[in-house]
Amino acid sequence: MAYGVLLAGFLRKPLDVCVSELAAAIHATFGATQDTDDPSGPWAQLIGVVADRESELWDMGEGLYASRDPDQATGDALRGICAITGTVPKDPIYSTVGLTITGTPGTVIGAGFVASVTGSGIRFQTTADVTIASATAWAPSTTYAVGDRRTNGGNIYDVTGETGPSAGSGGPSGTGTSIVDGGVTWKFVIAGTAYADAPALAEETGPLLAPAGTLTTIETPVGGVAAVTNPLDAEPGRNIETDAELRLRRVAELAVAGSATPPSVRAEIQGIEGVTSCTVFENTGDVVDADGVPPHAIEAVVSGGADQDIFEALWRSRSAGIYPHGGVSGTVTDDQGVPHTMRFTRPTSVPVYIVANIRIDSSKYPADGDVQVKAALGAWGVANLAGDVDVVSFQLKRALTVSGIIDCPSLYIGTAPAPTTEATIPVGSRAVGEIDTSRITVNHV
Repeated sequence: MAYGVLLAGFLRKPLDVCVSELAAAIHATFGATQDTDDPSGPWAQLIGVVADRESELWDMGEGLYASRDPDQATGDALRGICAITGTVPKDPIYSTVGLTITGTPGTVIGAGFVASVTGSGIRFQTTADVTIASATAWAPSTTYAVGDRRTNGGNIYDVTGETGPSAGSGGPSGTGTSIVDGGVTWKFVIAGTAYADAPALAEETGPLLAPAGTLTTIETPVGGVAAVTNPLDAEPGRNIETDAELRLRRVAELAVAGSATPPSVRAEIQGIEGVTSCTVFENTGDVVDADGVPPHAIEAVVSGGADQDIFEALWRSRSAGIYPHGGVSGTVTDDQGVPHTMRFTRPTSVPVYIVANIRIDSSKYPADGDVQVKAALGAWGVANLAGDVDVVSFQLKRALTVSGIIDCPSLYIGTAPAPTTEATIPVGSRAVGEIDTSRITVNHV
């Protein structure tokens, strides 16, 4: 039987064949009476040593053969193959988060202030100097907008929903996430009357999670700082690209050579650092199509990445004379100094509110079980929600793998605080559902 590089590929010689061939060679050279079967005999032991080394050479040959095939190569060999066509592994990136720090007005907090996730110990470090300032006080009968921040009763609150002015008296109180105040809905952020917001970066790369309200341990105390928290979930980072991911991206990027086809435009944009998803619509007709794309135009719907990098990618990959449609516009200058307007679309964020009603076995449910439930739902959203992906209650229930949960009789979802139904949230092709643990309520029923 033939071994080695064959028409069908590489066929490695098995160890038992190496042994039998060496025994046959000894018999042919030294006579058929030589005992090669006795395991304790010199011939059998010599055959064993030589056959093992021969088998290792076959292993190396098989590995060298596979290293030339992008579907089989791994590690450095795969990176070398991908580099031939300009595909390089994406570097790992750090998780990012916004911190709210309370304390004495006027306190300066230098970059490098460290807070960690209570329980897990995952550390985040601020990247800019900030100064604590007094928060604006809540006011009665006032119209607020989502995202406004006010202090009331010694606490700081953020507006999460509004249909009219605040109440005539009282204002938000307590530590809830859906505090109704007239026509305004608030969520508790942190205790205090003065604060500073600071950007922070995880100290290690990778998709490190920090659910809202868990970055509460101060690792580097500063005089005048009372407390810290993260009002929203951390934006997860990324590990270095796996071999499987690199193979897939290499194939996608080869489509760039497809000369202005939608796959080539998509591949060009997805190669940009920070881009997490891209959908390209094309209208070759003479009227606006069902997706709202003008005639003879393309529209790229992109999550992540820098605007200018996307404009440049569109200029390189779109067909000449094709109109780039979208709500974000910018300018690219060609090699003759002529400016050209490029456009693309950012998907609309659909905030998802969740009320998870669970039954637990208290003897098995962890002390931080509610935090783990929120983290599990948030992680599911990061892994599964993209443009044109509807949010389905049943799928979210399947993410509840926290120890001690017996049942989840109902998991309500909606786009406003305190949802009361399990109805699917439709998400259009130009939108993406966003689950943040600050918008999740866990009830024990």
